[in-house]
Amino acid sequence: LLAFCYDSLQVLTLHIRMLYDLFSKTHHRQVHILSSLSKLLQGKKKNVLRKRVDHCAYDGPQLLTGTILFVVCFFLFQTMLAYYVLVTSVWCLVLIAHSILWLLLCFLKHLPIYSLVIITREQASLLHTFPQGVNLQI
Repeated sequence: LLAFCYDSLQVLTLHIRMLYDLFSKTHHRQVHILSSLSKLLQGKKKNVLRKRVDHCAYDGPQLLTGTILFVVCFFLFQTMLAYYVLVTSVWCLVLIAHSILWLLLCFLKHLPIYSLVIITREQASLLHTFPQGVNLQI
């Protein structure tokens, strides 16, 4: 029954996992775009071959286009960040529920339940074997 609950929780929260992946990739892309556009506004560009940032002279229309794109991406970034934080917190709660169920499964799987039941039954039967007036003191 516990394993069924664990598997059903995984299936029922699949959409949350997919939303988390989508917002995670979107957040990563937006950070990369904002970094690139901020370098454009500073008059720099990333040199991929030499793995460094070089100076570059941009003309007026390039700077205007970069500024407009930077402003649009910056204001969209705040909205997407709010959604990303929301989905990430929900996904963390789902992961906590998964972990609790998994720990319960592992605990019950490795717990010697049969041995504990036999020991408790033997102790209960030992208590009833003595006559009424006999008491044990340790």
